[in-house]
Amino acid sequence: MRISVLLLAVVAAVGGCTSAKVSSSEASKSSAAVVANGFSDTLLYSKTWSMVKIESGDKTLVVPAEEPATLVFDQKTSRIHGRCCNSYFGVFSINGNVVAFDKVGATKMLCMGVIGDIENLYHSLLASPQTITVDESTLILTSDKGTITFRATKEAE
Repeated sequence: MRISVLLLAVVAAVGGCTSAKVSSSEASKSSAAVVANGFSDTLLYSKTWSMVKIESGDKTLVVPAEEPATLVFDQKTSRIHGRCCNSYFGVFSINGNVVAFDKVGATKMLCMGVIGDIENLYHSLLASPQTITVDESTLILTSDKGTITFRATKEAE
């Protein structure tokens, strides 16, 4: 009798220890949900982002191909750096899917034409917290003052 009860207890304990298996399609859906909700930090930190356009009010400025504007997020140091007309740098903090930039500085070359307009607008938009939306190839920073759209150009160095 004792052996039967003991055997029954062991079978019940082992039977209750099944692992939950998640199919790769379910895992992909979960990852996609993070991206669809606006933010995946793995994607954000692993790329060099090239600005495509910047929009504010009724103004849309497209970045000329011959004058690329870039943005790189360094996860280890919580710093950004990049290039527009001038090289720039700063620090950032992320809370949920909102990024705030601080201590943004830049070199001081004279910037003429559309790239100068882009740089001025870009730096003014970075002064406000931005909502992050990111996927494998696109980064969008949005605030009540405007939207900045980037595309991934290479892995971050």
